[in-house]
Amino acid sequence: MSFFIAMTAISLDLYLPTSRWIVKAVGTDYTTPMGLALDKLDSSLIIILTIIILNRLSGGSSKDLRLQEGNLKRGISIGIPSFAAAAILSPYMAGIFGAQGFTFTEVLEWLPWIIIFIAGNALNEELLFRGLFLGRMEPLMGRNLSNLAVAIPFVLHHTGVTYTTDSLMFLAYLLPLALVWGRLTQDNDSLIGSVLFHAGTDITVALALFSSL
Repeated sequence: MSFFIAMTAISLDLYLPTSRWIVKAVGTDYTTPMGLALDKLDSSLIIILTIIILNRLSGGSSKDLRLQEGNLKRGISIGIPSFAAAAILSPYMAGIFGAQGFTFTEVLEWLPWIIIFIAGNALNEELLFRGLFLGRMEPLMGRNLSNLAVAIPFVLHHTGVTYTTDSLMFLAYLLPLALVWGRLTQDNDSLIGSVLFHAGTDITVALALFSSL
C-alpha cells in the first residue's frame, strides 16, 4: 500500500497543472526565486496531502507516518543545531556544487522564497520516504537494513538534478545524510528532527538554484 500511495502522490504532482496556474496568477514565472518557491510549495502540498489522505483512507494513522511528537525534546535538540550548522555552511556547500556568485544582499532578498522552498521540500521528502516506508519496513527488515533500503531510492530520486555541476559527488554527499535522517526518524519516532536537519541542508540547494537564474 505504501508504494501505491507514493506513486499516486508523485503522479498527481507530475500531472496536475496547478503550479502553472499559481505561478501565472501571481504574475511571475519559473525563472525567478518566487516562481521556483511557489512551484515547490505546490508540489509539496500535493504530495503531503495525497499521502495523508490515502494513508487515512487505507486505515492508517498519523503515527504510522511518524507525524507525531515522538521524542520531541531530543528531535528538536538535534534538529535545530543541525539546521543552524547546515545554514552556516550552505554558501560554501553551494559553491562546491556549482552555484553562481551571489551576495549577502541577494540572499536577504531571496530569504522568503528560501524558507518556502526548504520547508516544503524537507517535509514532503521526509514524509514520502522516511514517513511512508520506514515504519512499515522495520518489522520485516530491522532498523539498519530498512534505513538503507529507504535511503537508496531517496538518493536515486535525485539523479539528474540540475542544481549541481557534479551529480556523482552530490549523490555521494546525499547518501550519508539520508542514513542520518532515517536514524533520527527511527530514534525519535518522529519526523521532526529529520525535517529540521533536511531543511537546513536544502538551503544549499536553494542558493544553487536561485543564483543560477
